[in-house]
Amino acid sequence: METDEERIKVMVEEANRFSKEGRNLEALGILEQALNKAKYMLPIDAIDRSNGLVFHYMGRVEQAKGDYKQAVASLGFALGYRKDNSVDYAYTAFQLFICKDYGKLPISDEDVKETKIALSRAMMDHAATFQDIGNMMQNVAYVEQKKGYIHKAVLFYKMTETIREEADDKRGLALTQARLAEIYWKMMGGTGPLAMSYGREALRYFGEINDVERIEQVKAIFGWE
Repeated sequence: METDEERIKVMVEEANRFSKEGRNLEALGILEQALNKAKYMLPIDAIDRSNGLVFHYMGRVEQAKGDYKQAVASLGFALGYRKDNSVDYAYTAFQLFICKDYGKLPISDEDVKETKIALSRAMMDHAATFQDIGNMMQNVAYVEQKKGYIHKAVLFYKMTETIREEADDKRGLALTQARLAEIYWKMMGGTGPLAMSYGREALRYFGEINDVERIEQVKAIFGWE
């Protein structure tokens, strides 16, 4: 029989799906309901775990809406709730880094250091599968890319690509292909068949699953309509 915590996870999955389809207001409404359900229906030991999950996805949806400052606040709440789980904490720490980057908000050297530490700790503590390792390694690559260490970032992305293929992680592979498309496009000054090849492969997969947010992100790399 499904528990209340499992029902909340289902609500979060539904909200995430709505957000990917561009239905962000509906997604936020579902997440607000999930917070209320956790408050009144979950035992104390499960509330922090559930709230961390809900606030993490709330931050992602707010980021998708372009409300970056509110997203930073929600992700900050999620970090507080997730401090006892290094993998969950690392995912939220990285999401916070992305949010600040997309929103052109200040990113300090300390932010970079803390994000790298969180990702490294998660890999050492819990990254038991190729998919986990691929996720964390791609996040490290992104941090290196945004700090201007381009060749190091490419190395991490290419390693991630191999790991994604080994894990048969099709969504993860498409995410890596999108990042490689972006970085090669910029390295070649807005030209290059390799970048476009990666971009088309990523678009093909995101089109198959109707991930509107990711489709728009990939198109924006090349200025495609």
